[in-house]
Amino acid sequence: MTLPHPNFPDLPLRQNPFFPPPLYKASLPLLSGHLRRRKQRNNERRLIHCFAMAAAAAVAEYTKEELPSSLDATAEPPALFDGTTRLYISYTCPFAQRTWIARNYKGLQEKIKLVAIDLQNRPAWYKEKVYSENKVPSLEHNNEVKGESLDLLKYIDEHFEGPSLIPDDEEKKKIAEELLAYCDSFNGASYRDLRAKGDVSEEVEAAFNKIEECLSKYDDGPFLPWAI
Repeated sequence: MTLPHPNFPDLPLRQNPFFPPPLYKASLPLLSGHLRRRKQRNNERRLIHCFAMAAAAAVAEYTKEELPSSLDATAEPPALFDGTTRLYISYTCPFAQRTWIARNYKGLQEKIKLVAIDLQNRPAWYKEKVYSENKVPSLEHNNEVKGESLDLLKYIDEHFEGPSLIPDDEEKKKIAEELLAYCDSFNGASYRDLRAKGDVSEEVEAAFNKIEECLSKYDDGPFLPWAI
């Protein structure tokens, strides 16, 4: 019998002074474990290499968007209703952030131009010529202006290409619609509790429990993280 491992001398077992029979037999589990660990380490290295390559490719493809300055009362309006699709937002408004996130998630940075409005010093033309409600977000598309953040989420999803914001499965879609309808109530309860002092209210606890109940129905991911 000879030792199969290339690092061992190719000698009959009983003639090998380094591994007499008892020691060799005792070393088999150690050798087997060593080989398994080495194979595992090699697999881990390959996985790390794959992840590193994927991360490098993602970074190479990512281009940071140059965000426009917020327009105040002294700013001139853009060339309104010229065929350009514009999303009017405020960088600090959570309702506008919903639509901004949805736009980016669907990869529409080149198709929907951001126009930031200074809510503390709003330009008069925004109310007079763009959106009479004088709030953000609003979307200028096809020579029309639409508002209300939750409605805009659905509009962007239905009228523009890119990954769907809502699941195709009817049962999951129902849960997503339920979350959409509830998220303003959730935000309101959370905001009121943040401003109050003391323990978490029963209203907030119930709100979080409802969100958790919806999100725990499926194991393939939460829905609409951009809507909450």
